[in-house]
Amino acid sequence: LFLFPLFLMQPTETASDNPTDNNTVIWYEEVKETFPSDIYSLIFIFEAENGDMLTQESLYALWQAEEDLRNNAMSPMLYDNVNSNTETVNKGIYSLADAVNELLVMQSANTIDLSSATDLQVKEAVFYILSNPDTAGFQQTFSIKSTYEDTDDGIRLWDSPALTIIVSTVKENIINDYPSITREDYSGKIVLEHFGRDVLELFRGQQDILQVWGINIDLQLEIKDQGSINIPMLIAAIVIIMLIVAVFFRSFIITLICGGGLLMVLVWLMGFSNLIGIKNSTIVDLVVPIVVLVLGIDYAIHSIYRYREERRKGYPPEQALGNSTRRVGNALVTAMLTTIVAFIANAISNIESIVDFAVASSFAIFATYVILGLFAPTLVMWTDLKKEEKSGVFYLKSGAAKRGMLLGRLVTFFTEKYRLVLSIALVLTIAGIVGWANLETKLEAKDALSPDCDFVVGLDKVTEHIGTQAGEVAIFYIRGDFTEYESLQAMKNLIAELNDNKYVARLSGDGSLNANTPLLSFLDVVVKSDYMKHMIGMESGITITDDDNNGIPDTSEQLSVIYSYIIENGISISETMIIQTPEDIRETFIYDNSEQEYATIISIGVPGTVEQAVVKESAAELNLDLDTSMKDVESISFYGLTGDAYVRDAQFSAITDSMSNSFMIAIAACIVLLLIIFRSLRYSLITLIPVILVVCWLYGSMYILGYEINLMTATIASISVGVGIDYCIHFTERFRQEFLRLPDKKKALSNTAGNTGIALLGSCLSTATGFAVLAFAPMPMFSTFGILTAIMIAMSFMVAVVILPCLLYLFTPQENNTKSQSQVEDKEK
Repeated sequence: LFLFPLFLMQPTETASDNPTDNNTVIWYEEVKETFPSDIYSLIFIFEAENGDMLTQESLYALWQAEEDLRNNAMSPMLYDNVNSNTETVNKGIYSLADAVNELLVMQSANTIDLSSATDLQVKEAVFYILSNPDTAGFQQTFSIKSTYEDTDDGIRLWDSPALTIIVSTVKENIINDYPSITREDYSGKIVLEHFGRDVLELFRGQQDILQVWGINIDLQLEIKDQGSINIPMLIAAIVIIMLIVAVFFRSFIITLICGGGLLMVLVWLMGFSNLIGIKNSTIVDLVVPIVVLVLGIDYAIHSIYRYREERRKGYPPEQALGNSTRRVGNALVTAMLTTIVAFIANAISNIESIVDFAVASSFAIFATYVILGLFAPTLVMWTDLKKEEKSGVFYLKSGAAKRGMLLGRLVTFFTEKYRLVLSIALVLTIAGIVGWANLETKLEAKDALSPDCDFVVGLDKVTEHIGTQAGEVAIFYIRGDFTEYESLQAMKNLIAELNDNKYVARLSGDGSLNANTPLLSFLDVVVKSDYMKHMIGMESGITITDDDNNGIPDTSEQLSVIYSYIIENGISISETMIIQTPEDIRETFIYDNSEQEYATIISIGVPGTVEQAVVKESAAELNLDLDTSMKDVESISFYGLTGDAYVRDAQFSAITDSMSNSFMIAIAACIVLLLIIFRSLRYSLITLIPVILVVCWLYGSMYILGYEINLMTATIASISVGVGIDYCIHFTERFRQEFLRLPDKKKALSNTAGNTGIALLGSCLSTATGFAVLAFAPMPMFSTFGILTAIMIAMSFMVAVVILPCLLYLFTPQENNTKSQSQVEDKEK
């Protein structure tokens, strides 16, 4: 049934990790839809092997790398940049190497270029280029580690270990045409990342002279590559789990049945997920299968162990299965229902990937119960029947009795010291709560990917060479009637407010604001261009003036005709030279016919946003600047702050809220469910308290170990409840059965530990050891998840056999229930 959707209904979309009802996220998506960009920019950092990019050798190697790209089959993908100063068209790139080469050729009357110049000639050319106001911006491509030396002639000779280069490409050309050029089966936006990687490899043809690093060009490909590396780690974890199961049961048949059962559950899970339309996501594709391993083997161990326990009493296979199903069945059903409740509580989240996790994991729990809790022990019983029919004798190898006696003694020892044990647990819980409260919610690329991969090294190079000159882009999204002068003045006021903001990026030379104000820039170009004023006047019959020289036309009527003209025709400086196409204009400025208003964006870099504290503090300051500039401007209908950093902050807040809310809902729902099944408030609370301790201890341990909460570690709260409640339910249910039969609390606890406790130990060893293997995974996110999951499983076992027995001993009244005892004895007869 599930094989059909598994292979024929595979998802093609990726679930969003962003909250759906957050304004910052909504505005971010609206900005992307309102201002679609045809330009796809690739950023590269070139480092010189000789330590200075501003030498003849390094700049010539850079120029050659650019020429290789311009003359490559990838050339049609490059965007034609128009240089408004020289009125020339540049194919995809115009770097300092191009400017120096042009200047050398011009100064020497075509006798010297970059291939033949000396280092001094190159550095002097750099000086003249930076001295020209129109080309001084090239200094912003220098490393923040650049230095200079002034000569006696007043020439400043610069050294820079690195240069930042931007390659501009046409997005649609890459998506539509590049796969056919490479003859690769790329599809969708992932082709952009393949193109970026290919450009990087082309640039690295100068590897003996230059080191080249791409900046954020292939995140999804890197995750895919490293995710495939982790598959062998998961296989290794499964193998280790099966080996421990084999040692625990000392049976090849049982090990084979458990392994086959786990594979069946995975087929059910993936088939069901595809059938109901669950999208691709890291959390569903990787975390949920792990949950299946953790809880699936738990169901198998408990059901099969109890069956074998009945066999050791001398019962034939059919009766042993009936007895074990009756006695452990209640615990298995209770564990299944409470675990489903724990996971489905995550469905309250407003993050699509977490909701998918809740649905998929809940179904996975049901599947594990059916396949490994019911079907697996039935298969074991069937194999036992076949053995007995063949040989007439059934010999059960087991060292469980000896192990059970030892564990029973340990539980008795801790129970006798319950005051000390519970006091220590209380202290640890308080410490865990304090640590949990101080945990940060954070996920950088460095946390998700191997620190040695090109992607992460590239981010390190940004910190090393770009520093505070750029930063992540903050977007001010503004709508209103921009034909009113007060709207444009509000934008200017915003820039003035930002001048005093300590969080924004600044130019390295004079420390001035590094802001992008496209609409104001468009207007400034128009009022200074005789050609543009002439063309607009010819078309509209309105003369464009700027009598006060403030870069803004003098009347609303002039503004209206300018807007109409540039949106339809772009901005030209001559009949043949267009410097801004209509498509370029509409990337940052549009007229919304449906709302009868204009919309634009202003952007600025915010350095240091890898720290969440900087994101929150900068958001507060930037919003204050926005309010100060635009709050009382009637012609501004809307303004808001958005951008990648602030979307990420909204995501982290949603993750934290979702984790807290779902945890509380899971706990409350588990109490209700336990009350219904146990019909005892005492046993319900006693069973649940150790689970809460595990969660507190685990997140406290995360704080001590220096981990943060992210999309994967946030799920451990639910998994902790799921695993912890399973362990505790099995122990409590078996204790109740033993206490009815042996109304002495110590003996009942000892017997419980000696039987169910051994099954819990087997479950703990198999799953914890299996997941400990993930600690060696190259991706820190997986490594962290493996370590924390192993710790959580060990904690769940510990509270089930140490804390829970103390609570049962302390709060269960000692009474000689002979009636209940006789009823149990009658049933066993």
